[in-house]
Amino acid sequence: HFAILSIIETIISIHLFIFQGKNKIAWLNWFQFLSLVLFAGYFGVASWLFGSGISVVLEAFYFSKIIVLLVSIFYLGRIIRWDKNIKKLKISELFRFGLVLQIANIAQFLNYRFSFYLLEDIDPSLFFLGVFSTAISVGEGIWILSKSISAVHYAEVSNSRDPEKSVNT
Repeated sequence: HFAILSIIETIISIHLFIFQGKNKIAWLNWFQFLSLVLFAGYFGVASWLFGSGISVVLEAFYFSKIIVLLVSIFYLGRIIRWDKNIKKLKISELFRFGLVLQIANIAQFLNYRFSFYLLEDIDPSLFFLGVFSTAISVGEGIWILSKSISAVHYAEVSNSRDPEKSVNT
């Protein structure tokens, strides 16, 4: 189940990044909200009717992600019909840039995990591990604002026709 859901979520993420790159921030927000509402709605109704359990959670994930995937494919088709540049993309460029991005994501993930293992090795009582984990959570919470700003900023800069404005923004 997790492999299938991961593939679906990856495809949805690609669609959302394209919407972001095309300055369709409202669509990006709408799809993220739709996924949450569909999941919560299905989970709530199914839990009320059949009782809660891991199968209900998995069904809710499948339901919400498949609906969002289908709707995002429809909206992505509208963007591709309008934009001639997307049709000119080379598959080799997609894999080259995607590989670099995935290596960076894996390195970041390993960096986070390595710090926990290192701290556990330094202090076997795990006291500092709880403090460190809390500090990491607070730091990630602070990043939420900057990630929101950067999403809109990225879309604005990538769609700017004025090189001077792109550099100074």
